[in-house]
Amino acid sequence: MSISFSSAQWELSPTEAIPYYYDAIGRIENRSTDLASRPAIPDERAIFSMLQFGAVIPPLSPWRGVHRAITGYRYEGTQKLGPVDIVTQNETSSLQPEEQADQFTQL
Repeated sequence: MSISFSSAQWELSPTEAIPYYYDAIGRIENRSTDLASRPAIPDERAIFSMLQFGAVIPPLSPWRGVHRAITGYRYEGTQKLGPVDIVTQNETSSLQPEEQADQFTQL
């Protein structure tokens, strides 16, 4: 399924586990192969990243012309605006069990 966020603002949580990829025309998918050109051309930088780090490091993707959205950032369309605001939680380890339960209930 193809989604276009050409003018919408969206963000990826710092803990987002699903990868999102985008291309130059603004299509966004969670599978990089859906956005790759035909025939798909491997990105040499991604191959080097795989050899050096054992993974394709964002914003790289396995294919030329496809980029991975970086978790923890806000976007407008496919333009990165900046990091998301991190909401800090209260420290719960020093609380009594009932107080800890109250804190988790509020989440």
